Amino acid sequence: MMKTFLLLATIMISLPRAQTCCSAGTPILSAIDGQASSAGNLRLALNYDFNRILDVYNGNRAITALRQRQTQAVLLNISYGFSDRWGVDILVSYIRHQRQLNTANINGSLDELVTAGLGDALLMLKYNVLVPDVIGQRQLTLGAGVKVPLGTADLKNSGILLPADMQPGTGSWDFAGWMLFSQGLLPAWPLTLTLRSSLRLNGGNNRFGVAGDSRFSSYRFGGVYTLSAAMHYRYEETILSLQGRFRYSGRDRFAGQAVSNTGGRWFYLTGGLTVNRWAPFSGQLLFTLPLWRNVNEVQLTTSYRLTTVVSWYFQ
Repeated sequence: MMKTFLLLATIMISLPRAQTCCSAGTPILSAIDGQASSAGNLRLALNYDFNRILDVYNGNRAITALRQRQTQAVLLNISYGFSDRWGVDILVSYIRHQRQLNTANINGSLDELVTAGLGDALLMLKYNVLVPDVIGQRQLTLGAGVKVPLGTADLKNSGILLPADMQPGTGSWDFAGWMLFSQGLLPAWPLTLTLRSSLRLNGGNNRFGVAGDSRFSSYRFGGVYTLSAAMHYRYEETILSLQGRFRYSGRDRFAGQAVSNTGGRWFYLTGGLTVNRWAPFSGQLLFTLPLWRNVNEVQLTTSYRLTTVVSWYFQ
């Protein structure tokens, strides 16, 4: 009886602190970009993602609250083509979370909590259904893979399990689906239009270390679906892009019940600059702002996001 009471007490302490975990995840799927590499081609892409999280929302209304958080991620994406149709992407990540605590210390200032470590990985197989050429300029690539829980998901502070949004990893094996369609408009216009979609179905994680086949032994993050449309304008070795992206996240589930303060819907606008002047290297800068948010109950959510990418191409 005492063991059950202590277990429930630990869960109740950890769950409320995790109520903002779903509004800003690490950008693993968003780092997957482009068609499957051509036969024998290798691409290495190093991504740095800075996610500033200051806004607190109740549904679609902004509210005032003293909460601050930021996530920094470094991601290495390795793409290799087995043929002109088939390729594979392998992505590994390093995550750093920083949160300003809501309660003041004895000096009257707000303490910060910092966690960092190896994040989760992604293994994805890609297939080029349509390969673009000078005449067709049309591309369709499909991808399917698995997210591997390499990152730690059970870090503690003073013996208390930290919330999920402060863990480097998720602790779950997840299915990932991905699609990219593009249409070039040359020679009439130096434009390319793209449509991109992704899906992540999450597995369960024994987040609280419950022994046996108990209903308390599985915490499942809500599934995530994204759909984006973008326009890319090319001028010599420079590409300017503008993208709108819709993101849906389902509620987390624990002990067979939906977890409050998780899940919601977002719409983001991203501006991008890509420079291909220094082959075989290329650089990319992306800036993302949320235009609309409608979260379940009260959540801390992204204020802006900055991403830089440096790529190397080997043939």
